[in-house]
Amino acid sequence: MEKQALSPREFLKTRRPERFSDTVTEECPVLDRSMLEYHLDTLTNRGQETDFERFARRLASLEICPNLLPQTGPTGGGDSKVDSETYPVADDLALIWYIGCGREAASERWGFAFSAKQDWRPKVRSDIAKIAATARGYSKAFFISNQYIPDRVRAEVEDELRNEHHLDVRILDRTWILDKVFQGKHGAVAIEELKLTTHIRTEVRKGPRDIERESDLDQIENRIKDATQEGCFGYQFVEDCLEAALLARDMERPRTQVDGLFQRAERVADKYGNSHQQLKVAYQQAWTAYWWYEDIESFVELYGRVEKRSKGSRNAYDLELLTNLWFILITVARMSNTVEALANLEERTTPLTAEWQRLSKEEGRLSTALQARSQLLLMQMTMALPSVPDSILEELQEVVRQSEGLVGFPLEPLARVLIESGNVIGCLPAYEEMFETVVNVTSTRKGEVAAAQILVKRGVQQLESKQPYEAIRTFGRALRRLYRHESRHDVVKALYFCGKAIGSTCRLAACLISSVGINSIKLSVAFLMINPPRINVLRTSFYSIQPLGCYCLGQTYVN
Repeated sequence: MEKQALSPREFLKTRRPERFSDTVTEECPVLDRSMLEYHLDTLTNRGQETDFERFARRLASLEICPNLLPQTGPTGGGDSKVDSETYPVADDLALIWYIGCGREAASERWGFAFSAKQDWRPKVRSDIAKIAATARGYSKAFFISNQYIPDRVRAEVEDELRNEHHLDVRILDRTWILDKVFQGKHGAVAIEELKLTTHIRTEVRKGPRDIERESDLDQIENRIKDATQEGCFGYQFVEDCLEAALLARDMERPRTQVDGLFQRAERVADKYGNSHQQLKVAYQQAWTAYWWYEDIESFVELYGRVEKRSKGSRNAYDLELLTNLWFILITVARMSNTVEALANLEERTTPLTAEWQRLSKEEGRLSTALQARSQLLLMQMTMALPSVPDSILEELQEVVRQSEGLVGFPLEPLARVLIESGNVIGCLPAYEEMFETVVNVTSTRKGEVAAAQILVKRGVQQLESKQPYEAIRTFGRALRRLYRHESRHDVVKALYFCGKAIGSTCRLAACLISSVGINSIKLSVAFLMINPPRINVLRTSFYSIQPLGCYCLGQTYVN
């Protein structure tokens, strides 16, 4: 069965769930006490005696004791003379009970009778007499009725039956049922068993991120009002207007409200903001139109606005924002595959390429020039997909190598793009060479752990591409770099995927991570069903894991 392609919104929500609302809307059936009371009073009119027995048994298991046997014989008591009874439970199991009358029900025998008869007195006398006549050693007898029974009358009948049959008799009436259903929140049980028809109420449960966003939005709106009253229209005023629009978007407020907030930010930026703020507002509008609302027409229109505002800028970040939108544009053009869309893409590509070429010639700004060169190469790589010439990858490799001494060069976003591209072009030899350069430069810039995290991502790609042997080697290299306390969680992740790779190659059991603690990690590795011809292939990778204390057929601790 083919996987259905995700829409832009679904794709981004899968990759960046934190950018969307975490509020949950639930539809819950509403049960009113008066409605349930009326329904209990009129059960016999609808012939629901059996439904009441099932309901009473479930309610008793939730409020009295959980170890109740279901009645499987005829209705009205059946052949066993009881509608339900307790069964013995081991003391260790009863120890963890947290509902009911305590652990006595685990060792004692209790009998239950359920009745929907209006004349309850003869029925309770008859049912308790039958329970006592069985001589099974019942210590308690419960009678649950749908009728309203006054407290004084109930107490008199309980005492009378207790003296007559030497049983601890408990009579539970409609008031008890109503109290337990609503106090114990068992409305769903009543609705299901008594087949109640209820109305639906929509409940909105706000998530922690939305609660924080709502608080931030209120504070920002208050700052905007204060700034307006005081006449403080400056940089922060524009930033607050844009941030308010982004918060409303992330909370998934109605589009009319989000668009209105963006239009307010645009007006404010045009009047009081600088050129970069004006560009940011236009960029976020275009980004939102595509990823949140999947509005291609609005996106294309807003792209032109971003292109106009970024033209001639000496700030590489401004052109990088436009390039982000260009990557979306090329995706849209290829998906539509129309002459008009492809022509529009070419029309947009030419000026963007010219802008990057202009920045790449600024010899006095080495980081900016190198960034411009990298963006040009990424554009060329994207247009060449799915077949990318080795020359482009070799030039990208050289860019990464030259960035090693440039503190101002944004290596991390470039490395992230190159790593992600491994899902498409990871099988090319030139890609592997470029990837090794990214790992080495990242290790020099950010340390061994950052480089190891890149290796783990690459190993996952190789595993998904049905290259388990290469994945095992990559995970082994990553584990050597991760052998330190602060990266213990990355160790667990690497070992998990390494175990999957091992399991897919020689049918060994996966690396089982028994427990993960703050001060130590217990790693339990069991290798079973070894296939001898393949064990040599894995030996090198296993040796690379040995410093972690991960040995065949053994257990150890990493402190």
